[in-house]
This record gives sequence, structure tokens and C-alpha cells, in this order.
Amino acid sequence: MSTRIYPNKPRKAIRWELYYTQRGDYMDYLEWFYQRISELRIQKGVSARDMSLSLGQSESYINKIENKRTLPSMTGFFYICDYLNITPQEFFNTDATA
Repeated sequence: MSTRIYPNKPRKAIRWELYYTQRGDYMDYLEWFYQRISELRIQKGVSARDMSLSLGQSESYINKIENKRTLPSMTGFFYICDYLNITPQEFFNTDATA
């Protein structure tokens, strides 16, 4: 017998729904993550290709992340934050404007 946190949702859906927002609504952090990288990159005024190459990755690296085809490793995420001149905490600060 297994206990599910969300009994009305299939296991695959459960895996991607991570947390509630302060209002009690679901927030899709995975979707937000992809959008946040794109938002911060555009704010910095750099192309996805240039950012990828500056990080020492293939020219399509950031494009693949922003288009939801892959996620960066934890190390890759730290390099992305460093490139954007923000801390990981600032990256996840949903109250801050980009």
C-alpha cells in the first residue's frame, strides 16, 4: 500500500507539481524555472547562443533549457547564476523583479 500526497493525480503529474504558492494555488516551478532563465538572459541583453558559448557549452545549451528539452545540472545552474551575476537565492526569489 502506497500513500500519495495528491491522491487524485497520476504519479507522472505528481512528479512535476512541486509546491503551493502563498495564496494556496499550485505553482509550476518547472515551467517557472525555464521562463526565469529566459527572462534574466533577455534582461542582460545577451543571446541564448552567446550565453551558451560563454558558459563553455554547445551553442544550443541555453536554447534547449529555455525550450524545455533539458535542465542544467546543479553545477550548470550555479554557472548560469554566476554568468547572470545573481545568487541562486536571487534566482528563486519570486517577489523580485528580474
